[in-house]
Amino acid sequence: MKFLKGQSATEYLMTYGWALLAIAIVGGLLYMYVFSNKECPDAVRPASQQDIIIPANQYQVYTNGSIKFILKNGMDKTITVKQIDVDGNSCVLATPIQLAPGQQTTIDSDTTSCSTGTLQANPSNENACVEVSVDVVYDVQDGLTGVKKSRTILTKSVAP
Repeated sequence: MKFLKGQSATEYLMTYGWALLAIAIVGGLLYMYVFSNKECPDAVRPASQQDIIIPANQYQVYTNGSIKFILKNGMDKTITVKQIDVDGNSCVLATPIQLAPGQQTTIDSDTTSCSTGTLQANPSNENACVEVSVDVVYDVQDGLTGVKKSRTILTKSVAP
């Protein structure tokens, strides 16, 4: 008779254990995808205070792919920005932008003119968390030419 108690307990666990496991998995998935409040971080990576700087919260990515951001010279020499690539879309600037040390300018896909290419990010849905890759090619006064620095902007896209 001792064996019947063990058999009974095993049958109980096998019958209801699977149901409890299934409920736990469904509950975990619901929590992860429905009830968790994930925020989209506003950030620029790598966050650098040297070279080319895109200051925090000084950028906007629109659902149609337009982009607007501040570009600041964090070097101790004047630079000349010649090309900006956004999400693989290359924009050779019609008029190169000169930035003295500490000087900044606004780069806007609606107003910045390209001699070749376009200054566009990939289109996205409104309030979607987007990751936009920005590459800046510039020359340093009395120094290097064709220097390329990459930054990544993480933010929510907004309607234009």
